[in-house]
Amino acid sequence: MVSVDSLDTECRTIEVERKREKKPMELASSKEDWYAVKTKALFETQHYQECFELSKKALESFEKFHYSNEVWFARRIALSKKNLGNSADALNELLLILKRKKEWFIQNEVAQIYKENGDYENSFKFAISAMNNFGDLEYKVGLLVLIAELLNFKEENELSFKHYSLSKLLRVQEEWNVPNSVSSALSQFSFEQITIEKLPDLKRELKKYWSSFNPHQTAPRQNPLQRLTGKIDRILHNDEKGADGFIKFDGNKSIYFRVNSTEEVIKKIAIGLEVDFKRLPATGDKKEKAVQLTIK
Repeated sequence: MVSVDSLDTECRTIEVERKREKKPMELASSKEDWYAVKTKALFETQHYQECFELSKKALESFEKFHYSNEVWFARRIALSKKNLGNSADALNELLLILKRKKEWFIQNEVAQIYKENGDYENSFKFAISAMNNFGDLEYKVGLLVLIAELLNFKEENELSFKHYSLSKLLRVQEEWNVPNSVSSALSQFSFEQITIEKLPDLKRELKKYWSSFNPHQTAPRQNPLQRLTGKIDRILHNDEKGADGFIKFDGNKSIYFRVNSTEEVIKKIAIGLEVDFKRLPATGDKKEKAVQLTIK
């Protein structure tokens, strides 16, 4: 409801603390923020033509972007094209975006288009890559359904059933609605239904299946992640989404951690809490972090 032309284009700078060092960070202008929020709202409310036009205008309006906004505008352009019936252009543009931003949900979008085009082999490849990519499993329930459908097409019925089951059980665990389509698909199989108590076992089994497609996992790992012990030294956030902060270990070393709201350890997160964890090494532009926290 605000005239975008009246908004400020100035970018102010603030100081943020990273690894106990204060560094300057430039914030997006009010005008760039407006385009980011408006185009997202248009897409989510299925106003695809308006989203397409405004996202294009956004890309033409700024010489410099913040928070990877240029990637998100380009993604909305591609997905708007898909929803407007131009899946060929959408696919090509999403593949280009993946070269810059290798996010699991973009791989999932590529997989969906390949499936709609009848290219089940490439759809399966990108869907499995998305599963192996970083991201909370709970948010991949739709991706699990896609893999289940592709496995069903390949007549791998038991694996298809297990993927549908995992999608359902994750929703049950999170107290989310289970779509009728998932319940209906499960009813088509003659296998015994998997109960919520078997969810941890099902997760382990399917994670092993997904990683079997990862070329980096084909050979035995020479350096398995070692469990370490430390104490929570600082908490940055602790809310309904989870908690993150830093663990002090091995004398005076510090490592970043993040736990989801569904993990058991979240209930007792506090400064001074002694925890066991595994150290996930840095890869590419991702810094090392502590994972699989348990209370000692």
